[in-house]
Amino acid sequence: MAILPKGETVNTGVIGGSPRGWTFISRAACWRKFALCYLVGLYHHFTKDYFDLGSAFHALMEGMSPERVGQLYPEQLTEAQRLEAIRRTKGPPLGKAVAIEREHILFDAKMTSKPDREEEAGVARDYKTAFNFSDHDQKRWDVAGGIIGEGVAARVTTMLVDITSKRRGKGSLGETDKPVKIVSVQVTTKKAEALAAHVDDFWAQLEQRVRKVANSKHPTALTRAFPPNLNACVDHYGPCDYYEHCWGKPPESLLYRVAEKAPDRWVTGRDETPLKLPGKLTTKLVSDASTKLRKAWFKK
Repeated sequence: MAILPKGETVNTGVIGGSPRGWTFISRAACWRKFALCYLVGLYHHFTKDYFDLGSAFHALMEGMSPERVGQLYPEQLTEAQRLEAIRRTKGPPLGKAVAIEREHILFDAKMTSKPDREEEAGVARDYKTAFNFSDHDQKRWDVAGGIIGEGVAARVTTMLVDITSKRRGKGSLGETDKPVKIVSVQVTTKKAEALAAHVDDFWAQLEQRVRKVANSKHPTALTRAFPPNLNACVDHYGPCDYYEHCWGKPPESLLYRVAEKAPDRWVTGRDETPLKLPGKLTTKLVSDASTKLRKAWFKK
């Protein structure tokens, strides 16, 4: 059961990311990054604070108790509570929820999506936090694959991107003059078709690259199948999570760990919601490619 504000309850899935969500698909902006994350299972020893803060804020907005959030994110609880109070007192009222974090399967299981909040008014909502609002927020979110996917998942024509400012000001809660911004995104047929085409292309490329690694006996094929994209090493948020691994020197380049096994939730789905692999991909092909990459790159 989901946890909703004011004691409401509704059937839903697990709080957290979905197996084939936009985070999974968009990692392929750099195929090396995708392989390190989803085929190797390489992780930085330290998570970035803003990811944990975002998770804590989401959990509070979804109705999780501060006690539980404090157990999961002890260092972020105070700031997350500040942001939650700002959103609830300074932002527009939230519509009545009919589902929180309900997982949907899209495009014949090629994508999964979990809107933060689906509401009675026929809209869905995604919470964000940001230090700065931008003049380009409308255009940015209008074509954001994750937002369009949530709209398609919830079968709504309007997605609300609900952004709370993290910037401190002079207000009683440290908020700025206008600490909450709502960006209304229209989920049109054209956008849904563009997302579906993007997802199809992702899986076609992934199958080709996985097959190339699984069937190759030449070590260079591994690197060529999953090359780094130099354009994605640093963006306006800063360096990629794997920047030091790819380009740094010790000790920073060593601050990573390889999991006991590569993550496979994207391959099989959840236990309660299994997913088939698209195209001619098989679990064996993925496993063979994963094993080769782990051994070649990390002797694992």
